[in-house]
Amino acid sequence: YSNTSVFKRRGPGQQEEGPPPDISISDTRVVIERQDRHKFFDLEVRRLKCELDKQERILTMATDADVLVKSFSFNTEKGSFLKDKVVSGRCNVNFNVASKILEFNKARVHIDGHPFALTGRFFPNVKPDPFVLHIQADNIPYRQATALLTPAIQQNDAVRHLAKAD
Repeated sequence: YSNTSVFKRRGPGQQEEGPPPDISISDTRVVIERQDRHKFFDLEVRRLKCELDKQERILTMATDADVLVKSFSFNTEKGSFLKDKVVSGRCNVNFNVASKILEFNKARVHIDGHPFALTGRFFPNVKPDPFVLHIQADNIPYRQATALLTPAIQQNDAVRHLAKAD
């Protein structure tokens, strides 16, 4: 079952009226599974407030979130990022409705209680799904940082080599 149709574009002659509505979600489980593309996202949304503003082709989402990530798998065969970690904070996310590019710049969030700055661009309509993601965190303990990665990456020799250098 899916109720995502509320987010789809209206047909010809059904023009949007007024500004987009703000969104507020609390105590909700969100599960998105794309078996054909090996993607699985399972989020316990404790709180999500999203103020929307649309200027020309850019939809800006000012978000305030507190989410427990149960699974964040871009490739289910390789495992989940952020498994059982809390992500919280306020940030702006821009979505270009024409090009379908999603981006954010220096978004300040807390992951597992540690502050991060995230900058990213995602191209969901391009296959394979290219993206650019910059992650910055200062003074994060090695074990806490690697716990955010998939099990496959955690077992990678290059990542384990970093532990020895630490």
